[in-house]
Amino acid sequence: GKPSAGDAVVLLALSQGMEEAGRTKSDAKGNFSFKLDNAQGPHLVRVIHQEVTYHRMAPPGTTSVEVEVYDVGKKIDGIAVVADIMRVQVEQGQLEVMRAFAVENTSKPPRTQMNEHNLEFYVPEGAQVVEGSAMTANGQPINSAPVPEDDKKTRYAFLFPLRPGTTQFQVAYQLPYTGNANIDPKSIYPLQHFVAILPKSMQFSGAPGANYQPMNDPQQPDANVQVASGAKAGQSLAFKISGEGTLQSRQEGAGEPSEGGPQGGAAPGGSTQESRPGGG
Repeated sequence: GKPSAGDAVVLLALSQGMEEAGRTKSDAKGNFSFKLDNAQGPHLVRVIHQEVTYHRMAPPGTTSVEVEVYDVGKKIDGIAVVADIMRVQVEQGQLEVMRAFAVENTSKPPRTQMNEHNLEFYVPEGAQVVEGSAMTANGQPINSAPVPEDDKKTRYAFLFPLRPGTTQFQVAYQLPYTGNANIDPKSIYPLQHFVAILPKSMQFSGAPGANYQPMNDPQQPDANVQVASGAKAGQSLAFKISGEGTLQSRQEGAGEPSEGGPQGGAAPGGSTQESRPGGG
């Protein structure tokens, strides 16, 4: 609720990709200004506060933009992993897993959490991580590679800020497959919902105590959807799969992941007004 003085403010022109068009700092009242060379094109205002970036679109004709920033803490209250969704399929002898997490930040007063273990997860030994992305509320997915935390590369963490609101993470990994597999998600956090999704051509069997319930998803008629709700941290969510099959691709998010790293900004995939980087 107070002006933020001394923050770096960057003006980005979006008409031809993403080019820096100006840089300044906010004054004692939190104000800043830029002289526009091209007022007709769309712009994006990026503010860097305590090493975390925040963005606001400035469509053509905009003369004033307000950007809300938050103080940063290494560990803050009000962070919860509300959903953990694992999509499983088998193709050409490879087990392919796409795992998505939704993390909610309801801190009061609202603050951003930033540390080296903001979201941690396990993968089976021998798994090959092929991609990772993160997306802030109202943003687009950006590339954010998770970092291994152990020598065996079974525990990973995303180095990505948890701003107020919901942040979504996604990781894809592959494993050799010989007709069946035991999968143990090993959730580190209490979960409102854990969801396993696999093709109907594959068989699913939950481990004792996992409390899976089948669910119909009209958006995925070809899928077997299993849900475990109210799981405590460390509770078994293991299950066994067998058979083969693939899931129909599903359009999630607002486009392809854009370039960007855990500590840098991110370039949106296009120059539309909906392009919003999430940045670290």
